[in-house]
Amino acid sequence: MNGLEIVDGDAQGQCEDCITGNQKKRPYDEKITPTTEILRLTNIDIWGPARVPSTRNAIYAMKFHDSGSSHCQSFFLKDRLATTTLYALTAYKNVSEKITGKVMVHICTDNTPEFKSKLWEDYMHENGLIFVPTAPYSSGSNGTSERFIGITTASVRIMLLDSGMSAKWWAEAWSYSEVVENLLPSAHHPGTIPEECWMGEKQNVGHLQVWGCIAYVHIPREKGLGKLGNHGQQGRFIGIKTRGIFRILIPETGEIIRS
Repeated sequence: MNGLEIVDGDAQGQCEDCITGNQKKRPYDEKITPTTEILRLTNIDIWGPARVPSTRNAIYAMKFHDSGSSHCQSFFLKDRLATTTLYALTAYKNVSEKITGKVMVHICTDNTPEFKSKLWEDYMHENGLIFVPTAPYSSGSNGTSERFIGITTASVRIMLLDSGMSAKWWAEAWSYSEVVENLLPSAHHPGTIPEECWMGEKQNVGHLQVWGCIAYVHIPREKGLGKLGNHGQQGRFIGIKTRGIFRILIPETGEIIRS
């Protein structure tokens, strides 16, 4: 090629314009040692907005993940205002501390405005909570919450597809997915069951059913149609209220029966 002079030797320095114009986000490669102390570190993240509101008009899911046990629980919200999210945090904190007998210490979230609001700041100061924010614009530094939300949303898509139920039941599917997740070992704690760590007692999976499957509900005599009336009706299994009490949807009426 004519007009190009090749000069021997190594190039000195770096092109700052090239660095500025082509800057890439560095992978989050910090090594993390999983904690085994329950409520020592709570990861929080919010999924949404959903394109289709749930049956109770929620469009967000606020997921709490305990690093010490890998136990998960979500709250379904109509908005993500500081007051709404703080109500969910308060409810989670009160119940989890009563169940486990432990005290919540650290909270890890991303840098969304509601988590950094004055309302949240005052609450954490009053309750002795330590806020651990992630790096700005780096979802990888909040990888635990991101990963568990990804697992749950994938499960919800499959459950809705397999059952043939409409998207408005996503919150019911999400809740049941977490019931199952809490009964399976995690990568962080492969030798333990999250629900057993959380409750402090051995668990049983005999009550689990396929979400959305056909279920039959007994009609009490007080609500029946007489001696010749049906003694049962067909519905769809959509969740568990407590052990031994199932939530059954009656598609024709939209009623959810506990049975």
